[in-house]
Amino acid sequence: MTAKTMINMYNNPKIKFIGFIIFIISSIGLQAQNHYVAEGEYFWNTDPGQGNGIGFTATDGTFDEIVENLINTSVTIPTNTGNHTFNVRVRDGNNTWSSLFSVVIFVSPSLLTQRDVKVISGEYYWDTDPGQGNGIAFLATDGTFDETLENIVNSSVSIPSTTGVHSFNVRVQDAANNWGPTFTVVVSTLSSLLTQRNIEITSGEYYWDTDPGQGNGTPYVAFDGVFDETLETLTNNAVTIPSMTGVHVLYTRSRDAENVWGPSFGVIVNVLPTLITKRNTNVQSGEYFFDTDPGQGNGTPIFAQDGNFDGVLEAITGGAIPSPVTSGIHALYIRAQDVENNWGPAFGVVVNIDTTIAGSNFSTSFAGDSVLCMNDTANIYTYTAVSHGANTFNWTVTNGVLLTGQASNTVTVKWNGAQPASIKVVETGSSATDSMVMNIVVNALPTIGINTSATSICSGNSVTLTATGANTYIWDNGVINGTSFTPTLTGTYNVTGTDANNCSASNTVLVTVNQPSTGTETRTACGGYVWNGQTYTTTGVYTQTLTGVNGCDSVATLNLTINQPSTGTETRTSCGGYVWNGQTYTTTGVY
Repeated sequence: MTAKTMINMYNNPKIKFIGFIIFIISSIGLQAQNHYVAEGEYFWNTDPGQGNGIGFTATDGTFDEIVENLINTSVTIPTNTGNHTFNVRVRDGNNTWSSLFSVVIFVSPSLLTQRDVKVISGEYYWDTDPGQGNGIAFLATDGTFDETLENIVNSSVSIPSTTGVHSFNVRVQDAANNWGPTFTVVVSTLSSLLTQRNIEITSGEYYWDTDPGQGNGTPYVAFDGVFDETLETLTNNAVTIPSMTGVHVLYTRSRDAENVWGPSFGVIVNVLPTLITKRNTNVQSGEYFFDTDPGQGNGTPIFAQDGNFDGVLEAITGGAIPSPVTSGIHALYIRAQDVENNWGPAFGVVVNIDTTIAGSNFSTSFAGDSVLCMNDTANIYTYTAVSHGANTFNWTVTNGVLLTGQASNTVTVKWNGAQPASIKVVETGSSATDSMVMNIVVNALPTIGINTSATSICSGNSVTLTATGANTYIWDNGVINGTSFTPTLTGTYNVTGTDANNCSASNTVLVTVNQPSTGTETRTACGGYVWNGQTYTTTGVYTQTLTGVNGCDSVATLNLTINQPSTGTETRTSCGGYVWNGQTYTTTGVY
């Protein structure tokens, strides 16, 4: 059966298109009984055959319902004006196509150029229409009216002050400032509604597969830390995962201020075997303390024996024992911190401290550069420890190479620029050992950029840097000129910038210095002379400043001679007529 209707698609064509499609597909759904819509298509005028039309999209993204809303915001329109037949049909889950639904559409010339259709505003009113644009505004739930279909919200809808039956009316406006039809619902206002209450979410929870009962799920946390809004963003970065692999359903729900739980929303999650095995957890630092806990992070640092905390299990070594530690029995505690900044438990061991052991009264130390710049990594640095008699030395370098002197009190090191960098010495005497660590700071270089769009200049102008990080700048003329320099000749110039850490970087720039041009003209004219748009009527020397082809000033000079017209008088007497300079005169007069 074919239903045909005459429609003039002149005003708001796409909005009428969508409304029409939703209506007819809803009608199809009523005939589909226990099937679901699997596909929809349309065509103009001539039937291309079932399955060969242009596909529609389900508005919710999936064809899986008996009744579907279809949409296609880019429906092609026939290129010639006049009456055309628009046809729609759908296919159910058993691959059976529905009857063909048709509508006659008159295509006006204005339809041949399609425009983007979107909602730009929405409004509502009670009972009496205040006129289009004079209602109470709705808000787009995503904050912006910029789509063909919009979800709108207004959490503070006013309620009529009188009880009884009222009509609540809603409409939207498109990008062409055309208001759509008004949608109306009848509302019965009760006396208890006249005092509005605040609606807010007070808690949220989730559960897997089986409902444990309202309030017995795993709590969510409000993203902003407090449940106090009608709409809340929930978070839980430690969601438990089912221990069994396979398909599971994750449900979530929330509770309002009156302790009423909302419906559960579920999503299917496929738990893979890789999710059951947790990731590796690395140790990132360690510390120790004697007897009394100073608090997590306040103990004496422990070093990774391989120079880097990057393993689940680490071999660690302590630094100097904190002073003073009295002789006698003490408890030595140690603990480690993971990559999520969580400290583990403290493990303790009882030790007997004997401060009277011979040779324990020295304290090792060494000197050398601890701060360098990134471009200094090619240099070789020397570090020298204070020697206490015939002690031995053992040096350890992190992010560098120890070149010479491993067993002596003086070593040379070449750093590679990576961080963290450090050098450690362990000095061992006949009956005691002491150690010291120096952290090496490698500072980045300043950035010296050149504004290359301004390197062709006129004489007297400046070249400007786009530099960051430096405090002083020196151009290769040896003068500190800051971030700008005024060269006099074309050539390549160098600039060096130095920052607060005394780190320097350089850059070069090719500067073209354009010189002003001059020119002289000599001209003779009668009465007056026009030069570069200026009229001169007297003899003299004139100058004008113009812009040359190189963009710089050009001074032009004009040597001008103005010749004035001459006069003369003749007196003649003639009989009958007189010819003068080719003109015949027959009456007495002055000519």
